[in-house]
Amino acid sequence: MIADRVIDWANIVRERRTMLGATQADVAAELGTSRQWVSNFENGRSTSVAELATVLRLLAVLDLTALLTSEPADA
Repeated sequence: MIADRVIDWANIVRERRTMLGATQADVAAELGTSRQWVSNFENGRSTSVAELATVLRLLAVLDLTALLTSEPADA
């Protein structure tokens, strides 16, 4: 799936977390952040405050990867 909006990332994260049977609190504890931060991210709120390092750790905790490319999506 190509996620080109923050809300797309949020939906993927929420789906993966629930698939793994983890709570927001579980993920927050592993990230070293608050449950509220996870909730805000999953709901597309406070994304301007979401530090890239925390988002990347979140992806790692949920065994997700992000692909950064300079190729156009339709190429």
